[in-house]
Amino acid sequence: MGLSIAKEPGQKLRPTAYLDGLRGFAAFLVYWHHHQLWARPLEQSKFLETAYGFEGQYYFAALPGIRTFFYGGHFAVATFFVISGFVLSVMAMDLATYGEELAAWFVEMKNFSFIFKEGGVPWPSYNFHLWSIPIEFRGSIVVYTSILALSTCTQTARLCLQVGLVFYFLYIVDGWYLSMFASGTLLCDLDLLARASELPSIFRPLRSYKKAIIYAMFLVSIYLGGISARSDNIEDLRQNPGWYYFSFLKPHVVSNYKWFFLFWAATFLVVSVRHIPWLCRFFETRFCQFLGRVSYSLYLVHGFIICTLGDRLYAAVGWVNDYRATNMPDLVNIFPLPMAGPLGLEVAFLVPHIVLLPVTLYCAELVTRAFDQPSVRFAQWLFRRATPSRPERLPA
Repeated sequence: MGLSIAKEPGQKLRPTAYLDGLRGFAAFLVYWHHHQLWARPLEQSKFLETAYGFEGQYYFAALPGIRTFFYGGHFAVATFFVISGFVLSVMAMDLATYGEELAAWFVEMKNFSFIFKEGGVPWPSYNFHLWSIPIEFRGSIVVYTSILALSTCTQTARLCLQVGLVFYFLYIVDGWYLSMFASGTLLCDLDLLARASELPSIFRPLRSYKKAIIYAMFLVSIYLGGISARSDNIEDLRQNPGWYYFSFLKPHVVSNYKWFFLFWAATFLVVSVRHIPWLCRFFETRFCQFLGRVSYSLYLVHGFIICTLGDRLYAAVGWVNDYRATNMPDLVNIFPLPMAGPLGLEVAFLVPHIVLLPVTLYCAELVTRAFDQPSVRFAQWLFRRATPSRPERLPA
């Protein structure tokens, strides 16, 4: 999720405020995606995970572009990684006994904190949505290392080497997540050059077509962001209407095809948002800025609420599965609601969020104030204590 950079209430919007809002809205998509899968049975979920027309089924929620609002969590994570590469570069350039459970948690988190560990489950059993945290850490290492390594290069050499790094991670080795961070660094470099009117001459002939290119990138981003994520078998992708020919673009080295397409989707999205005024204004709204400020905490807490309060509310309104029937039989169907409505927008799915959404956002706000913001301030204080004089900027 990256560092918490969204503005405090009352502060003036920063130049990258649209990225704060984009990250916050992406965190909301992760919340919505996980609830969509958690509440409903698997036979329904597969039609949210696949393309419009899969197995002859045509659901509004599966339409290209629309599907992102129901099953856009993977697209959101890819966007997190690109934004993190961008933001980190900006900053660089500018149930047992309690005791037994606590001991088990400590051992698990101790091992989880070692980001270079190999094998095993990539997430802690207490919150399996945290699988992306070690990846964020590795990506930040790539960002800072590449910036330092290329700091004395000429502009042309630096940009070419950054492109080479993206290509290496995406096409030579199966480093899809590192390609997203490297892409964010490259986009940040180009953005800073554009603001200083120092873009390479190769971009000059494209100025007359800027609007068309930007909107084309945005539309391609939305389409690719709806990639089927039901499996990592490329043959399964080819069974999804509208994806057969796209499937041949996947590099052989990429083990899970969805991340290759989501790399391009997230990169094109981050590029295009800033240059589409109405979209930029949307991500600068107070709601999106709030989501941006609490996005990291929202990502951390929403899983706990799904598994506790969410499970009980879904059981109560009629979403029954084996787990709920076995572990909370007294709650099953105590307040049944209609299952009427299009897939993803059933009455019985929407009503619980009258409670779930404000509770989740409130908990995210509490965690942001109690842990996220103090930890950032502490790290900044420690840095200032360790470096009494501000170091000079490295030459560009």
